[in-house]
Amino acid sequence: MSRILVADGHEVFTASDGERAMALYREKQPGLVITDIVMPGQEGIETILTLRRDDNPVKIIAISGMDAEMLDTARLIGADDILEKPFRAHDLVNRVRALGEAPLASP
Repeated sequence: MSRILVADGHEVFTASDGERAMALYREKQPGLVITDIVMPGQEGIETILTLRRDDNPVKIIAISGMDAEMLDTARLIGADDILEKPFRAHDLVNRVRALGEAPLASP
């Protein structure tokens, strides 16, 4: 995913688990967070809940290939969009752009 978004002109920061993702979020303050529902440590649902505390305006896309029902839950608790794996590169790019995250520069 990061290669796809970098190729589209976005700055991307990656984390291997929800706890690291939250630390990175606090440091970088991105406008969009893409979280997998199933992750080691802090999972995606908890990450979304943490991000939504205090009316945080960050845009969130939740992804999963294992549990479509959890994607519905993710949307209910604050994800702005969801993507079910597998998805195509253009689907990811279109969802990111639809949330107002324009590329930093033309690809």
